Amino acid sequence: MLTYRQLCERLCHDATNGREGVTFDSPIYQEITEGRDPGPHYSSCVDLPVWVIRELWIASGRELPSWLRHEHGGSFNMFWSAPWRAPRPFEIPKLGDVWVIWEGEAPTKKRTHALICKELSGEFTLTSWDYGQSFVDPAKWRRGMIEGIEKDRQLRAGDPAWETTDGRHLGWVLTLDAALGMPADTPIGGGVSPSPPTPIGAPGGDSGGGGLALAALAALGYLIVKR
Repeated sequence: MLTYRQLCERLCHDATNGREGVTFDSPIYQEITEGRDPGPHYSSCVDLPVWVIRELWIASGRELPSWLRHEHGGSFNMFWSAPWRAPRPFEIPKLGDVWVIWEGEAPTKKRTHALICKELSGEFTLTSWDYGQSFVDPAKWRRGMIEGIEKDRQLRAGDPAWETTDGRHLGWVLTLDAALGMPADTPIGGGVSPSPPTPIGAPGGDSGGGGLALAALAALGYLIVKR
């Protein structure tokens, strides 16, 4: 029986067309971004994990948590109310975990990015599914540029967690288990009746430091990133 994690992999592949990628004009890209992307100066990196996690919640037959409902802000502000946590030293991501990486001590518009992990393989190669790929040079934006794709990054040991070889460190983690409020390896329709995810600041949730940093991300309104 298909598990939620396996369905996550299928959704991510469909959303990005694997290593072939999808463009701005792709129907799947337009569906996932829901018309929010006007073209240049917009990064859709958050749209992908929100869509995937929402589809998984719908598949579970449960009511959506507030941070995934359109009336509460949809893909941006409320997404940062999800049960994020700080990374553990050199943790191995599971398929479907969402990572936020940035350069420096705090998130900034120019160097912050959200991605969905696929696997961490030998030689510290992180394979991920990513949206928002056209924002490298807005002046060169065109409709046919790749917006979503499966790609590789090289990681290296940072302090205290992973960082990319271009200098961005792993800032925050949203595991697929936490995002779903249940083990992601549960078979779909397997009869699990879990509680909703724990909000940031609540017992068992983020200790609070994550809430401050992620509130800063929300204040940016959207993530503009150099990929």
